[in-house]
Amino acid sequence: MSDTPQGPGWWLASDGRWYPPQTTTQVPPPPASPGYGGMPSKPGTNGLAIASLVLGILWICGVGSLLALILGIVALSQIRKTASGGKGLAIAGIVLGSLGVLATGGTAIAVALAADNVKFNEPDEFNDVEITRCGVKETASKPSVDVRITNDSSKRSNYLVVVKVTGSDSKTFDLALSSLGPVAAHGSDVFTITASGDTTSAQGPFNCSLSKVNRFAG
Repeated sequence: MSDTPQGPGWWLASDGRWYPPQTTTQVPPPPASPGYGGMPSKPGTNGLAIASLVLGILWICGVGSLLALILGIVALSQIRKTASGGKGLAIAGIVLGSLGVLATGGTAIAVALAADNVKFNEPDEFNDVEITRCGVKETASKPSVDVRITNDSSKRSNYLVVVKVTGSDSKTFDLALSSLGPVAAHGSDVFTITASGDTTSAQGPFNCSLSKVNRFAG
């Protein structure tokens, strides 16, 4: 401070004295620290890609395959944006997931078709078949049976019918025909089953009863 100004920038205070100009020293910010070795750090392997591969291998009744497919697609999208690793793992997970989903779907369809087309010995199948004649026709020397089949299902069907025949001497044998039909849905038809093999020892009159009935989609 001084009673008179000593140069440019001096200023007069309320106490009547002159003061020198105030200067502010700015400290520059420290330089940014480079990464290890002077290179930026590289992102690691994408976690979803790893999970996709693991789930694709495990399958888990198709659930794992579906999750593997979804996670693999998401992982590829993230890898493109972040340049992280794991692209090969994600692709492998997608491939395994797709195969697992296709295999699961094919198996489910096959099981559903098999369950729908083939039914074994259900009570209503016996109700479809009625024995209308049991004995020996005048034109034949072997026992035969006439059966009327009324298809009570909603599909055209074939039938496997086995008839148990008992003679007056209590000897029994089976009359079987592997394929009767096809019979239209809700339709009706009459078929004759004739004994095969040696039945000369059989003596009538005969008693006939249904032993087995299988209905197949025709």
